[in-house]
Amino acid sequence: MLTAYVNESVYDVPTAIETVVSDLASQGGRCREFPSLLSDYRQRRHELETDPTMSQEISSILARTVLRVGLRVAGDIPVLGAVAKEVSGDAVAGQFEKLRDFLVGKFRNYEDVRLILSPVEVFTTALVRDLTAIASSRSFALFVDTYEQTGAFLERWLLDLLAGRYGQLPGNSLITIAGQGALDANRWSDYLPIRTDYPLEPFTNSEVCQLLNDRGVTNAEVVEVILELSGRLPVWVAALASAQPEAVDAIDDPSGSAVERFLKWESDQNRRTAAVHGALPRRLDRDVFAAVAGSQSADEHFAWLRKLPFVMEQADGYRYHEVVRTAMLRVLRRHSVVEWQNRHQSLTAHYRAAKDSLALSGRAALKSRDWQQFTLEESYHFLCAQATAALPEVLGGLVDVIAWHPTLIGPWTQMIEQAGKETNSAAVAELGKALRDSSSANNKDIIALLTKLVDDPMLDIRRRATARHERSIAYRETGRLKEALDDANVAIEICPDDGSIIACRGRIYELMKQYEHALSDFDRAIDLDPKYTWAIISRGNTYRLMGRHQEALADLDRAINLDARHACPIADRGHTYLLMGRYEEAISDFSRAVELDPSHASAIVNRAQIFRLLGRHEEALCDLDRAITLDAKHVCPIVIRGEVYLSMGRNEDALAEFDRAVDIEPRYGWALYLSALAMLALGGADAAYVRLRLAIDCEREKIDTGSLVNLRAFNISVYQLALGNREEAFEQVRNTLACGAEPADIRAVLQDFRQLHAVTGCDVDELTTLLTSNLD
Repeated sequence: MLTAYVNESVYDVPTAIETVVSDLASQGGRCREFPSLLSDYRQRRHELETDPTMSQEISSILARTVLRVGLRVAGDIPVLGAVAKEVSGDAVAGQFEKLRDFLVGKFRNYEDVRLILSPVEVFTTALVRDLTAIASSRSFALFVDTYEQTGAFLERWLLDLLAGRYGQLPGNSLITIAGQGALDANRWSDYLPIRTDYPLEPFTNSEVCQLLNDRGVTNAEVVEVILELSGRLPVWVAALASAQPEAVDAIDDPSGSAVERFLKWESDQNRRTAAVHGALPRRLDRDVFAAVAGSQSADEHFAWLRKLPFVMEQADGYRYHEVVRTAMLRVLRRHSVVEWQNRHQSLTAHYRAAKDSLALSGRAALKSRDWQQFTLEESYHFLCAQATAALPEVLGGLVDVIAWHPTLIGPWTQMIEQAGKETNSAAVAELGKALRDSSSANNKDIIALLTKLVDDPMLDIRRRATARHERSIAYRETGRLKEALDDANVAIEICPDDGSIIACRGRIYELMKQYEHALSDFDRAIDLDPKYTWAIISRGNTYRLMGRHQEALADLDRAINLDARHACPIADRGHTYLLMGRYEEAISDFSRAVELDPSHASAIVNRAQIFRLLGRHEEALCDLDRAITLDAKHVCPIVIRGEVYLSMGRNEDALAEFDRAVDIEPRYGWALYLSALAMLALGGADAAYVRLRLAIDCEREKIDTGSLVNLRAFNISVYQLALGNREEAFEQVRNTLACGAEPADIRAVLQDFRQLHAVTGCDVDELTTLLTSNLD
């Protein structure tokens, strides 16, 4: 393949063509027509320029006409554009006639006249013919670089070339255009089918290592430094590799020359300085730029800055390309650490003022995402200005984010690491990396992150209590209740009057079934804040679990009165009505909760459960379909839909639902039991017994983990009876009752025995009598 390369060293189309022809010739691709035409052109121009008979008027017309008509120069090229614009539309015809008459009289050869007036057309037509001749044996590739500059005078020519204005290009030709911006969507739209755009992305680590290895750079420390300094940008990697450094000390920082390259077309020093200062903030708008630049010309400079090719517009403002920004930051910090600190302090003050403008404080501020976003940027600039001295305040902000906006944990830990790298503070960067490695959206990683923070001496005592409290919540959510309680106790010792921490300990006690302790904590939290809705709801739910339904209703009514638009207490009250057998009131509450929150899955499923119990099967199926649409992997509505089908005698449909639930959760004992029940209804006793035994094994595994022990023990009694093991079933029921089974669990197993009787006809009277007697 023959290649030709054109960059900003050319200044018009003829010199670009001349460069192409020269490159081809150096590779053995000789163009036969163009060299002689170029020689003729120069000779004819020389003859004109030295002709004493040519008037000043003709000379001026010639110069301007060549620029406008022959070279097709765009009007926005400095100096030349201003001259080109002098040839106005009305004047062109008359002036062109004078020039043509003069040229015809001088040369008396139409081809010579055409060559002078339209050199681009003549040269390009000849070039295309030469390329066609060459293409019979070799393909051709043209590379046009720095298109942000060369495109001003080459774009129209390239489009005409592709359109066939100068003849058809050979089919084995390739044109590659490289520049800082994308091609104009409208001008280049005709070529979308044959065009491929490649954003110039940084190398991957492995690609950098491969290039360095090819250049003989193999020292691991040197490779690591080049990865850091280059930002993996291909041109920088190549530049650093070309010196073949053997030690870290031999590596030059390329940032200075890189910044010069980014701004090489800008001669105004004030603008160049503004561009470097604009790199300091991570996101940019007019106000942020004014804060960092401190210039009287902030509006003018910002209007110019946002048009630069490495400044990208995004939803929240503007951002520099990361490679460009990194280089500019290194240049600025190397130039003056004091200026670096002062400008970051100015940005810290700007974001602090932005927070103040929200007029928020306390929990309202912590809950505000805008306030937290401003705090994130304030903390970044504070770290850049003060490094390790800023860590206590910044780590405190991270604890607040964990508590109020967990989705911002990643951005915060990344920010700390980024600030450490940009300030050359190894301590800050290493801490940021350690925190980032320990953080993600799941509770396991949040526990690891909080473990790094709970005893950090840089945190103030209140933030340490908050960190303990948040780790307690994470432990609770992962079922590690003992550890959750330990952390809650420590947090309460530090902050004995913090109602939220006390209420959260109450929730732990509730899960541990230590209901009296739970009530005590909820009472205390509500005494501290009588409008603490979550604590009131939690106390109501604890009363419900204890079977104290009237007290539960009183608390849930109170919570609803405090916030009538909150779906949760309404759904919880519906659940209480369900357990009390007040089905119509339960349906009303569940319907109201779903109206307030159409995605409230538990309210939808519980309403479906009531419809099933009332024999309103179609309404139940409608709700269950809706719940499954909300979450196709949630086994509960799938299982209940199977139970509805079972009640309707649609045993095959029921079995399909239970099998689907088992596919999602293979060790789900209740789904295995129900699938066995459907098999029994269909006459498949052998397969049913296999599943029943597996269901018993699964429930015993869960009992060993301490999860819902009494309810699972009752389940096993139902499975044993389904297997025909009456004595084992009776023994299981007696043992479970002796362990203090709760009324809610007894009512649930009564329904299960009745369902078993309805499907299989087995005798459950003695068992239901025994269970009912324990409800009195």
